[in-house]
Amino acid sequence: MDKKLNVDVIVPMSPSKKDRGYQPVDVIAEELANKLGVYHCFDYLSKI
Repeated sequence: MDKKLNVDVIVPMSPSKKDRGYQPVDVIAEELANKLGVYHCFDYLSKI
């Protein structure tokens, strides 16, 4: 069964370990947004 997602933007949650040079969540979010043809934004959410 094919379902179409109604997605406008991909917003990944900020990583817990910001000192890590490589952030997999950012890479995954960007790739997913590219596949879906939608915008991605990395600074909408932040952990406090």
